[in-house]
Amino acid sequence: EIIGKKLYEFLDEENRAVVSEQESARSEGKKSMYEVSLLRPDETVIPCLVNASPLFDGDGNKIGSFGMFTDITERKKMEQETIRLLAETRQRNDELSIINRVVQELSGELDFNKMIDFASQTLNELLNAHTLYIAMYDKHTREIHFPYYTVGNRQIRQPSMTMGQGLTSKILQS
Repeated sequence: EIIGKKLYEFLDEENRAVVSEQESARSEGKKSMYEVSLLRPDETVIPCLVNASPLFDGDGNKIGSFGMFTDITERKKMEQETIRLLAETRQRNDELSIINRVVQELSGELDFNKMIDFASQTLNELLNAHTLYIAMYDKHTREIHFPYYTVGNRQIRQPSMTMGQGLTSKILQS
């Protein structure tokens, strides 16, 4: 399927511009190494590393070019995975930074209400959740209290509930 076809038949417009620019460098006698993506007949994209050199005759006249194309598909996949992992690591670092800030702030704080306020603000910042609450279980009364409860951007007063009712009870029991 590829015999007798020209390189440009396997390139999209962006890659044609890259190859054209590189061919200009070759006409000036320059070697180059660059990346280009080839298109298979089924439209699959194959990223390649091209190493190209001009060819000269015995009198020093340019008579053509020699190019070696190396499929770098796996390298590109690894680069994308590295970028994804780096972004994930940055996200985790941001989260750990917030948690560290909470621990530092709370370590010197003895006022329970201030601790709840600070923890809730930090959790809101970290989670950006529509509904967020802090539930505390009292073993003696078997009640769950909600010192902090927001829905949307509104803080609401949530009444206490008896342990055993609802999802919050199940979570606290697990």
